[in-house]
Amino acid sequence: MATTYIDATELARLERMCGEAHKQAGERMVSESDFDDAAFMARTKDADGETPLNADGTANTDYTNTVDLYKAASIVWHQKAGVYAEQFAFSSDGSSFQRNQGYHMCLNEAKRYADMASGWTPVEPTERA
Repeated sequence: MATTYIDATELARLERMCGEAHKQAGERMVSESDFDDAAFMARTKDADGETPLNADGTANTDYTNTVDLYKAASIVWHQKAGVYAEQFAFSSDGSSFQRNQGYHMCLNEAKRYADMASGWTPVEPTERA
């Protein structure tokens, strides 16, 4: 099913980019609504140089919906990192537990897709314990 800002083909691609396409509905970390929100935030100038909003903040009726899927993927990976944000690495009784690997992996993927996005400068992730 398509979302408000991307069609079904683009949604399927975004799901693959974000590691969600192969998961069953109950296993997904990202909902279709989350993908739609990311697509909204990743709108960019269209082929004619039109932007979604006019200078006065009103909707630009000349704008053709255009989404940078790389930027949308980076946004989704940042959202997924939030799920892991409270997990941390610790040592106890000579054992080491690296529960923060998911967090770091999500931030690495977010950076990778941000680097491919047009006209977007990502924030460098900071090191967390």
